[in-house]
Amino acid sequence: MNPSRALSRTAWSMLTAVVVVVSSGALVRATNSGAGCGESWPRCDQQLFPIPDSIEQLIEFTHRMLTSGLVIGGIALIVLSYMQLGKSHPVTRAAVIAFGFLLFESVLGAALVLFGWVEQDASIGRLVAVPIHLMNTFALIAAYALVAWRAAGRADFSISNAGHRGRVLVVGAGILVLIAAIGSLNALADTLFPAESIASAITEEFGSTAPILLKIRVLHPIVAIGGSIGIVFIIRYLDVGMSRSTRKRGWMIMGIIGLQFVVGLANIALLTPVEIQVFHLVIADLLWIAYLFYMFAATTRRVADNVIEVPV
Repeated sequence: MNPSRALSRTAWSMLTAVVVVVSSGALVRATNSGAGCGESWPRCDQQLFPIPDSIEQLIEFTHRMLTSGLVIGGIALIVLSYMQLGKSHPVTRAAVIAFGFLLFESVLGAALVLFGWVEQDASIGRLVAVPIHLMNTFALIAAYALVAWRAAGRADFSISNAGHRGRVLVVGAGILVLIAAIGSLNALADTLFPAESIASAITEEFGSTAPILLKIRVLHPIVAIGGSIGIVFIIRYLDVGMSRSTRKRGWMIMGIIGLQFVVGLANIALLTPVEIQVFHLVIADLLWIAYLFYMFAATTRRVADNVIEVPV
């Protein structure tokens, strides 16, 4: 049985909602609103539905409500796919896996609040939790991207059976995750140690008494530039044997990388304003989704002979 249009729309809506919720989480971090509801969770300031008395509480409570809505949507997607396709269908299984990542994402968010890893906290615990949170976010997005792809009735694919092409594509995915993980620490450093100027930021980063978070801030631009060059090389390298539609996806990725580079420069030049920080993250999420769909399309099986085309 093939997925219905309603199921496909629900899956795509969930993928979109994930990006929205992740963006609201970035706003929480960038505005230091993580403690807006105090140390209580899931209640906000000991209330289920408080009347916000500060902008920080409004931002944090809104993020929690959006997350709750996402959980409800995840359950609805599982129920809908189960009713239409059965529990053994790939769409249903993918929806269950995606929901698992969603629950873990909620647990990580709760841990940040309950352990006090918010506002001006720069403890080792927070430095470890932040990139883990980011990597789970990317896994969450990947899971719902897979659900959306399969629910749309797209051709089956197999990265593990794609040989050399599959291995190269996995390396590219790893590069994007690494860039984002380091970027999450960079964003935290920008929030905790805002710079007065580019010159003062550089001086602080290389100071002998600078905290570890400041010392590693310089890594993100270097890794991002080098990694982006690597992604472009991978796309051009795998261009041989690709279908026209897949090559277009590759060009789209390179276009997003170019946009991200410009936004990254603006973020540094303007001393990381909140709006650009959030926009920077949204583009990173869209780049990740675009690359995932490129991977899926590049390892699609030919229905006629059930093999995967790979470049010679």
